Amino acid sequence: MLEPANDCFMKRTVTLLSALVYAATCLQAQRKIVFEQLRYAMPFDYFAEPTMQQSIGTHLAELIRKHHLAQLTDSTRLPLVSLNERSNAGSEKFDFSRGDTGTWHLLVEVAEYMPASYYAAMNTPAANAADSVQRAKTKTVFRFTTAVVNGRNEIIYSNLVDILVFHTRGPGMGAESIHLFVMPKTFLEIARKALSELMDPQSDKDKIGLGVAPVFAADNFYMPRLAGRARYFVTDNGQSFQFIYDTTHLLRKSEPLYEELQLKGKRAMPYPRNILDAIQKADNRSGSDFVFLKQEWRDVLRDRNYLVQLLIQVNPEKNYGIPEQALTGFMPGNLHFLLEEKDTVARFSITKYITDGDKKIYPGRVYNGVDTAAMVSIGMAETVWPLKYNYVVQGSIAKRSFEIRCSGAANTMKELYLDGELVCIAQGRFAPELFVVFDASLSYETLKQLFIIGFNRFFE
Repeated sequence: MLEPANDCFMKRTVTLLSALVYAATCLQAQRKIVFEQLRYAMPFDYFAEPTMQQSIGTHLAELIRKHHLAQLTDSTRLPLVSLNERSNAGSEKFDFSRGDTGTWHLLVEVAEYMPASYYAAMNTPAANAADSVQRAKTKTVFRFTTAVVNGRNEIIYSNLVDILVFHTRGPGMGAESIHLFVMPKTFLEIARKALSELMDPQSDKDKIGLGVAPVFAADNFYMPRLAGRARYFVTDNGQSFQFIYDTTHLLRKSEPLYEELQLKGKRAMPYPRNILDAIQKADNRSGSDFVFLKQEWRDVLRDRNYLVQLLIQVNPEKNYGIPEQALTGFMPGNLHFLLEEKDTVARFSITKYITDGDKKIYPGRVYNGVDTAAMVSIGMAETVWPLKYNYVVQGSIAKRSFEIRCSGAANTMKELYLDGELVCIAQGRFAPELFVVFDASLSYETLKQLFIIGFNRFFE
């Protein structure tokens, strides 16, 4: 953290009263403010572009003139110090008493935090009472801190604001980046917003939530197939989602249900022979629980009801890594079903963790998921990853073979195949957010049924 010789940054020292005193001090004369340092600690150097520096410098000069009645001596450059470099890490003391005591000095610091680290540091009763949904959707946090120091080494103004960034849905599609959460042009908007609050003595905001478009990594599969394709947008309210595909459609989904199979004793049920045979062959079957995962869906406008039913083994001897994965031990074989009322519409198998070496992700190049001309290099130029699928569903539906491949860090990309042909790519976790159709003959009925299977609540 930046630190003058006799004091350190305070979270927020400007009250309404001190703001008035500070303004009165500014009115005595047209002060000059020297921008001493802008220190930053971020995985990506957003300040590298000269146009970025110029825009921020000009904006900062306007804010100082407006709110502090002072003149920034040089707005054409940013006195950048990267805290990513080991030699610049740690606090730094400044002594401004040897110079012109009539000149003031500006210090700014920008740091990026992963949400888990940020919220752990904010572990107070007030912070813990904050909306858990806000925590869950936060992708990254930028902290902007400033101090104005006079010629006697006294902090006469300091302020802090945290920008909590979450992603909003736009037309971008593809493999979301796990390294960069904000495009450079978007960071400029964030910086301008943060500085506007930071330099305003009347502002009482120390946290601001901002929705921005996601960042996508380059690849050799999604990019060429999605380029120039029309997107179908979906409206989702959590319990149901609506979209237009020829006509308007509305699908509603229920909360997940869990039904443990009763295999022994007086309560034993007469399950189908193929299920009993599969259980008989399972490892550690005597120490495991076997459970039906169920989720009900309803096509509201067509008055049709559906049920996704998946069979899992909960094996206490298996290390699932995270608790949620304990309910993804899908039994092998076509033991999973989609039912419409009481009729079986589809039966399928589920396989986890399949790698396709022909499909490549290039994490060192990112863009907005729409315009490849907006591609930005973020390092790791030689890094190439194979595309990995979290789940691959294979089976039959309406007398046709189908396949659903689910990929992405949060399992948000779904590839839908019929008879071996790619017919749709949809994006979303437990409901589609937008999708692209490649086969004009794809019926709504089939698309709906594939959506219900691919976006079921159990594909964590």
